[in-house]
Amino acid sequence: MASQPTAPCKPVDLRALQVVVEDPRAGGDPSRSLTYITCHLYLFYDSATNAASLKLRFTLIPDNNLHIYLFIEPGQISFLSVDRSTKKNAELARLCGSSASGTICLRFTLQTPASVVGPNTWPRAGNTDALISDQLQFLAGQKAVAIHIPQSSISAANLQSMSDALSGRKLTTSAPHADLGRMYGGRGGGGRIVKDLHALLHGTTPVDLPPYDDVAGLSKSLGKKNTEPFRKRRREDSSPASDAEENVAHIAKNKEFREQMRGFIRDVMREDLAQEREAMRKDMMAELNKMEERLITQMNKNLDCLRDDIMERVEELEGIAVNASDLEEVVDDRTAGMKIEMEDWIKLEMHSVEDKMLDHFQNGTWSTTFCRPGEI
Repeated sequence: MASQPTAPCKPVDLRALQVVVEDPRAGGDPSRSLTYITCHLYLFYDSATNAASLKLRFTLIPDNNLHIYLFIEPGQISFLSVDRSTKKNAELARLCGSSASGTICLRFTLQTPASVVGPNTWPRAGNTDALISDQLQFLAGQKAVAIHIPQSSISAANLQSMSDALSGRKLTTSAPHADLGRMYGGRGGGGRIVKDLHALLHGTTPVDLPPYDDVAGLSKSLGKKNTEPFRKRRREDSSPASDAEENVAHIAKNKEFREQMRGFIRDVMREDLAQEREAMRKDMMAELNKMEERLITQMNKNLDCLRDDIMERVEELEGIAVNASDLEEVVDDRTAGMKIEMEDWIKLEMHSVEDKMLDHFQNGTWSTTFCRPGEI
């Protein structure tokens, strides 16, 4: 009996997922407890092609919602391990903004530190977050990075598959995700690699000058004189009548070609917009459904806590003469506190969904094929 073919695995595509990164400054000092840096993870991995992309996002200027990214390219990674020792650490998952039972840790050893990517146009307005700036500058110089991901966001099997692909030297860079021109929604030409982060943050970035070799080569080319004798170009005879006929034919041909191209582009755009609109609707509905599930889970969790709290208070007050108004005051205070916690949690969820929807726009692709006029 022939075995059934296995269905291809769906690519991993995590966008704007809140994670924590271990602060390596505490690792070598026994007197300091391990601390964590909060950021957002973008992870793509396709097991069918072994294409991958990983970047960490830091909000550097909250006023302008300016983000800086740390890019970890597959070619920079010399070793990758999947650490599941924190799979039951719910407190670490809570730092990731998740109610999962624990986290999965990706531990990278890099050949060179991660690349820092910022916008081409750097806004001067807004106050830089000093803590994030300090953390980002420190991480940008490290060759060992440990990222804790909520256990409910990704399976350990997918991460292990990516680790195995790296061990077999099969892991490659995903070209669409590595395109800096698509960063920041394409505004201002996209993103660029920041070579001196400290100078950029403090407004002392020097003007980029060409390398010395290029300047020397340019000087030599300018100083070199042309020793070849000047040759006059022979003018070919042409009649005005034939030139006019060629111009008219050329104009007519260009006009026909433009009309064909307009029709072709309209058809392509109409079809692509319909597909993109349907795909976008499905993505947004999926994100909203996930948020609804998380909201129901959080509400049930809070209600359970409220019920346990009230039962504990009632047991404490048994045998003590209290009136109904005192008990109602205790319940009202606890309910009001629970309401504030739920409002804050819902705001964070909405911001997360907004970020993911914006990323769908920024990571969108456009492709088309042009034909000769006779083939249309």
